[in-house]
Amino acid sequence: MTHTTRLLLTLLLSAGPCASTLAQDGPPGPPPPGPPMDAPGPRGQGPRDETPMPEWDQLTKQQRQVLIDALRERWDDVPEERPRMYRHARRWLDMTPEQRKQAKAGMDRFRNMSPEQRREAKALFDRMRTLNPQQRNELQQRWQKMSPAERSAWLHEHPPVED
Repeated sequence: MTHTTRLLLTLLLSAGPCASTLAQDGPPGPPPPGPPMDAPGPRGQGPRDETPMPEWDQLTKQQRQVLIDALRERWDDVPEERPRMYRHARRWLDMTPEQRKQAKAGMDRFRNMSPEQRREAKALFDRMRTLNPQQRNELQQRWQKMSPAERSAWLHEHPPVED
C-alpha cells in the first residue's frame, strides 16, 4: 500500500464510520433511522450487524469512490479544519496497533462523558501531555484524591487548550 493510499485511508477512518454506505454498490441513500453514529446501539459504539468490509485493495471502484468523495466533501467543507484533519491522520499512521486500540477505547470513553466530564478530561489530558511518565503518575494520583472544589480550582489554573 502506498504512502498516499495509507494517508487517504487514515483520513477516511478519522472522518467517521461509513461501513453501511460502503456496503452498497450503487449511490448512497439516506441513512437508516436509529441512534446517531456516536450513540450506543447498532450504529454507535455497540455491536454492529454490518457485513465486514474488505481491505482497501479488495474494495470495488464504486466503494473506493464513496470513501474518496466523502473525504473530499469533508475536506472542502471546512478549510480551517484541514490542518487538524491532516495532523490527526499523521498521528494515526504513526501509531502502533496497540496504541490505536488504546486511542479507540479512549475516544469511546470520551464520547460517553457529560460535557463537564469532557472539559475536565481534556484539561487533564492536555496537562499530562507535557509531563514525563513519573509526573503523569503523580498528577493522576493527586487528581484522584482531590475534592470537587480542588478539581475546580485546578481546572481554573489549567483550562483545556482548544484544538
